[in-house]
Amino acid sequence: MAGASDIFVVDGPSCAGERLLSYEHYRGSPRREAFFSRMKWAIDLIRGLHGSILNLSRANESRAARVYYVPSFFSLLIALSDEESLRCLVRASAAITSSSLYWRNLGYDHFYVHGMEYPVVSDFDFAWAKPQQRDEAKLWMVRAFYASTRNMAILTTGELSQGPGSWALAGNLYNSRRVVNVPFTLHEGCENYVQEPRNIRLSFVGSVQARNHERLLFLRAAILEHGGAIGSGATVVKTSKLQLRAWVQVDKAEPLNHTQRLLLQAKRWWLHHLYRRSELCVVAPGDAPALGQRLSDVLTAGCIPVVLLGPGTQPVLPLQGAIPWEDFAVFVRLGDDVTSARWALRRLWAMSQKELSRRRERLLFWRPHLASSFGAKCSRSGAVSCVERER
Repeated sequence: MAGASDIFVVDGPSCAGERLLSYEHYRGSPRREAFFSRMKWAIDLIRGLHGSILNLSRANESRAARVYYVPSFFSLLIALSDEESLRCLVRASAAITSSSLYWRNLGYDHFYVHGMEYPVVSDFDFAWAKPQQRDEAKLWMVRAFYASTRNMAILTTGELSQGPGSWALAGNLYNSRRVVNVPFTLHEGCENYVQEPRNIRLSFVGSVQARNHERLLFLRAAILEHGGAIGSGATVVKTSKLQLRAWVQVDKAEPLNHTQRLLLQAKRWWLHHLYRRSELCVVAPGDAPALGQRLSDVLTAGCIPVVLLGPGTQPVLPLQGAIPWEDFAVFVRLGDDVTSARWALRRLWAMSQKELSRRRERLLFWRPHLASSFGAKCSRSGAVSCVERER
């Protein structure tokens, strides 16, 4: 991407703009209020990235710009999926793609903030968190939008389909599809605080389902190393080497229901405390391919992320290429069997304190560059600055 002063903001219809980031837009309708409650994480992320872009110095005239930012939040319109939102989607995409600025370079110099996973699932009700019947008319409108804006670069938390491992290597997948992977909401306070003693070597909290190969293999290896058994429900291990709490659903195909997710969210304060006391924190794909909010929570706590990789897969990380993840994250290939996973765990427990300290120092150095929101003491050089360097 060009320098910050080369960016020009291309305004679109107000129905697709900043009002989608305010609760007032959703108030008064039970369905829309439910949507705002469940999708607040995406709205907060989009708001943070949008604000960071607007805080950059920009070109005063469109002719002087090399890159064009479109502050229309298409993903929220698609996720809302009601008649008003989809009509706005059509208007907004038509307004952008019919301009002379867009056709100057066929949209390759335009970008927008998608925020959530790309593309938005069209047969799921994001308001009530349940599948919905496919509506061919609505689906056609969404597909037409993606087709008309396909050349634009987007900022997103990941893709629903990551593709073959070789494609993802070194971020080539995102370069080929014009997708820039950004972290889930990560707040950087830039304040000095007293570090809690990190008396836990490795921790993991989350759900484990049959399709989560990496999580399931890790769980089985951990149980064999420390004793216990995997059963339906909560599996807990508590030692100085490992703190593990897993909700196991190996016999069920469906993801956690909304009540279970709310219970996990209510424990976020406990999760943050656990991560602050841990040297290493396991992150692995869950219901979706993206590493998710867990990765941001782990980084915020200053815990070194341990990224679990299954056979034939490559990590697809936020701002890959701009951020040297290998400097601070630990990548663990689990293989196909429990034996190789057990050896991987033992290597984690054998890491020297000097190596852990070195990686944490690099983590703290790069963490502000991954943030989408900042405290008052920060210089506000975050994820958007890395996006500029990556492009």
